[in-house]
Amino acid sequence: MKGICEVEDLYKCPCCGHKTLTEIYNLDEGTGYDICPLCGWEDDGTTDIYQYRSINRGSIADYRKRLVKMSDIVEKKYDEWKETLDHCGLFLLTGSDDEIEYHIFEEFDICVRVYCNDDMLELFLDNGFIDEKMKKDSSELFKLFCEIQTQYSQLWNIEAVRTHPRWKRIMELADFIKTQIYV
Repeated sequence: MKGICEVEDLYKCPCCGHKTLTEIYNLDEGTGYDICPLCGWEDDGTTDIYQYRSINRGSIADYRKRLVKMSDIVEKKYDEWKETLDHCGLFLLTGSDDEIEYHIFEEFDICVRVYCNDDMLELFLDNGFIDEKMKKDSSELFKLFCEIQTQYSQLWNIEAVRTHPRWKRIMELADFIKTQIYV
């Protein structure tokens, strides 16, 4: 079992080819049936791309035709990544306890794990939404945030957000990444 900020090994979706599945189909072990969050294919172990699958209401070939719209899905995820960054920054230093609670411990806490993990960042890079520097900085932001949760849990409080250098570094990095988005 993985810890709070550890990202599981992901497997390629048999339909879109992106690493989005937490396990692969194995009838003998009773595993699989993961649903790809990008293309919507439910892995049922099929290898014939033209075979109609009732669980998916179509074939892999049918789904792949729909992948033309994949860039729209990735763009939506990219917009959600930008929204995640908007929940963190030096603006919080003058915010109320309630604002810090909401932005850091509710929104940013959940979304940073979804949108700043290496697989999602790689998807943004592959689709031209970010460059290598933004990927590196976002990955560092994810790492620093997870270190507080896993190694410095005594910093998991509102007062530490306002005063501790580790939190300040996270907020500065989020602000820096935001400046690169709109260049």
